[in-house]
Amino acid sequence: MRRAWRPAPSPGTLWQSFAVGPLLSAVDALQMRATAPARAAANLDNALVILGYWRSGTTLLHELLAAAGCWAFPTTHACMNPQSFLLSPARGEMTAELRRPMDDMVIRPLSPQEDEFALLALGARSPYEALLFPNRLADALELADPDDLAPDERSHWCHVLRTFLANVSASQGNKPLLLKSPAHSCRIAALQSVLAGCRFIVMVRDPYAVFESTVRMWREMFARYAVVPVPSDDEIRAVVLAHRPGFERKLQAGLQRLAAGRVATIRFEDLTSRPAATVAHALQDLRLAGAEDAVRAVEIEAAHRTGYSARRTPPPPEWRDRIRERWSEVFSLYRYPH
Repeated sequence: MRRAWRPAPSPGTLWQSFAVGPLLSAVDALQMRATAPARAAANLDNALVILGYWRSGTTLLHELLAAAGCWAFPTTHACMNPQSFLLSPARGEMTAELRRPMDDMVIRPLSPQEDEFALLALGARSPYEALLFPNRLADALELADPDDLAPDERSHWCHVLRTFLANVSASQGNKPLLLKSPAHSCRIAALQSVLAGCRFIVMVRDPYAVFESTVRMWREMFARYAVVPVPSDDEIRAVVLAHRPGFERKLQAGLQRLAAGRVATIRFEDLTSRPAATVAHALQDLRLAGAEDAVRAVEIEAAHRTGYSARRTPPPPEWRDRIRERWSEVFSLYRYPH
């Protein structure tokens, strides 16, 4: 990232680059050697991957399905410590928690987490480079698809993903993997090259709600991690507005190449109102064995979440016409009223 974005030197960036970074690389090399046999036997087949634009409900679905116990999944501890999580595993009794800044959802060390954070921390190119360099958000978002990267960067991306997921699978009994990352929506072909037989669930939500929630997400994350000045809300809105149509074209192009029974779609509004029935229908579309047990677990987990209510901040009135115009394909594709 230092080479790509050339930030002004500071004590923090120099410390991370030349002290913490080399130390983590050394620990990562130790973990790689220690886990090589287990990683060689890991199960990367038949993964289930959750797709969808940011703030479409992917985290909710990820946590509901993870509760079923049918899949292995990257934990918060693993994604935030990918170089060492097998050498210093989180204990089951760990209760430390925090709330996500954009929506107040509770995160614990063993909560299912987005593997994109691990990719970022392990040096794979990622849209989340924008967390440090928000003034380059539009450019960073173009890093989602490894097929658009230079050949050496694509090869490194696939190696990092394969290695991290093999460690996750090996640490959880080699069960099939359950993954989620909005950026995965742009890289279906690359995922298929690493995860044989993978299936996909696409989460969709009212585009107006998604728009403003995405702006809030970037703003809150930038405030915590940026090493350069943070853009204004309207500057972030302009990037989000321009980005979504191309994101959807990438997603739809990838989905069109999938065979029948490899993709299902869930509406956020259905998931929150009828979680068990909605998940049951999706798993039936995916022809997954053992779906009944997963649905029962989802029903129990959903019953524990009745006190949570998603924020519903509408976009400013002056942006609604722009959203309706620029995202017209999104409204039509997912059958939401303009």
